Amino acid sequence: PDRVHAFQGDGTTYVICKVGGRSLRACEFLAQHGVEVVNVAGGMVAWIDGGRPIVSGGQSL
Repeated sequence: PDRVHAFQGDGTTYVICKVGGRSLRACEFLAQHGVEVVNVAGGMVAWIDGGRPIVSGGQSL
């Protein structure tokens, strides 16, 4: 809550967690504070199951 101002004016913020529940709550909070947000439906589980790329520390996984 103390850093919600850090999201202002940077365009759309995509929020993701493991399966989508926590990120949905975060999106609701951010949206109430005027941040343009998108919840990544299904979270990282759906992302990986969909064959989408994952990069960590500059390395593709």
